[in-house]
Amino acid sequence: MPEFTPLPLGSRIPGSPHAVSCSLPTMRDVIGYEEKDPVVCAQIDSGYPRFVVHPFVRRLAAAIAREEHVAGRAVWLTSSGRMA
Repeated sequence: MPEFTPLPLGSRIPGSPHAVSCSLPTMRDVIGYEEKDPVVCAQIDSGYPRFVVHPFVRRLAAAIAREEHVAGRAVWLTSSGRMA
C-alpha cells in the first residue's frame, strides 16, 4: 500500500497560482514531460519560469495580442524595450 496518494498529473505544488512545481506522478509522466509528449504537456500549466509561461502572463499576452490586432501570433512580454 502506498504511503501517500499521488496528486493528479499537472497539479500545482503547492496549490497556488504562483507555484513553480507540479505533479508528475508516474515515471511515464516524467518521461513524457522530458520528451515533450503533447498529452503530458497539455496537463502542465505551472512550473519554473524558464520552462513554463505563468498562466497570468499567458492571459496578459493574449489580451495585448487582441488589443494590438495580432491575435494568433506569438507575443513575448519583456521587462523593457532593451530586453526585447
